[in-house]
Amino acid sequence: LSIIHPELFTAAQRSFEISKSKNPESSAVFAWPCCFSAMSVICNRLTPEHKDRRTDRFWYDFLTSAGHHKEATFKTSGIGYSFDYAPGTMIALCAADIFHEVDSWYGFDRICIAHFMRKSVMKARDLLIPAASTLDQFTAQMDKEFLVNYSKILCKR
Repeated sequence: LSIIHPELFTAAQRSFEISKSKNPESSAVFAWPCCFSAMSVICNRLTPEHKDRRTDRFWYDFLTSAGHHKEATFKTSGIGYSFDYAPGTMIALCAADIFHEVDSWYGFDRICIAHFMRKSVMKARDLLIPAASTLDQFTAQMDKEFLVNYSKILCKR
């Protein structure tokens, strides 16, 4: 998150600092493992086409595929792309703005671990709601040599 949306990452870190200062006795706040304000685990279940409503349209959710299934497809009908969603795959998605689903899988157990931010958490801490990340913010995090080589590849297309 710090790479693809630095402002959201900074706001999330600030949110946890506020939570820790307001709840110094809470072991849960200090044990929380990541910058996202919420996680959800979906096991052996189809996820019908939907948008996530409790987040912001410019924020990224991170969806991780786990389990022992052999084949699954992550579909984004709103933008017309499908992705292989094998165990170990992680997808960053603006889930409030893009319809997405997993309508089938083959094999054994399928698990999705979804990490996301709740807009209500930011508002409760009087934090500014970060806007969309920009290409400049994203590329500022990249190695300069990689950017030069990547731009050469793009120019050949």
